[in-house]
Amino acid sequence: MVDGPKLVLMIQPNRLQGLIWQTVLKSQKISAIQESPDSDLISSLTELKQAGLTLPNVLLIDINQIGFNPYSFCRWCRDNHPEVKVVLTNGTQADISPPERQWAQNQGAADLLPCFQTDNLVSSVATSTKRLLAVLNCPRFDNAALIGTLLKMKRELDARRTKDTNGAIADSMSSVAEAATSSLKQPQAAPQNGHSSSQASKPPSSTPSPEAAPAPAKRRYRGVVY
Repeated sequence: MVDGPKLVLMIQPNRLQGLIWQTVLKSQKISAIQESPDSDLISSLTELKQAGLTLPNVLLIDINQIGFNPYSFCRWCRDNHPEVKVVLTNGTQADISPPERQWAQNQGAADLLPCFQTDNLVSSVATSTKRLLAVLNCPRFDNAALIGTLLKMKRELDARRTKDTNGAIADSMSSVAEAATSSLKQPQAAPQNGHSSSQASKPPSSTPSPEAAPAPAKRRYRGVVY
């Protein structure tokens, strides 16, 4: 039974993985909100429920977060908010073994999904998307919209990869050229003669060298994306 629009709350520290999830879910008409990895999910869910506000249908959480125990959170969510499903992802692992997935489900997770593989983008995204839609109880899968979105994304990733490669090659060639130019511009040693010897015997000037100008202060900015 489908009971209205679905909402997925995501915590995906890997920017590319999070961007792919948001784009894919949008193609399936599912709202996706990216939360900061620093978010206190337990407090947030408790406050939402106490205020009578709608809770997300699914929490899509990556397990690779410092100071976060995903399985402990799954057990807490199962005991306190059984209507909210938790789908775990591993943004650094391309394959999830059956025992790993079963262990996550035993701890209260609805599923454990691998990372998206950019060299096999269409297949890996389609598989994980179908599994997430099953958790959301969304039987309708818009394959055409997903394929169109993925092909566009793949072209953008390929173009970015080509640009990065060309930029690295250009930087390397520029460094080699600068090194060669620098070696050609090195000054030659002055000829040794009597005059230069007498000049060298003079003591150095006692005039103190001016103090070096202080280094400019560094400005730092730390932004948190909500």
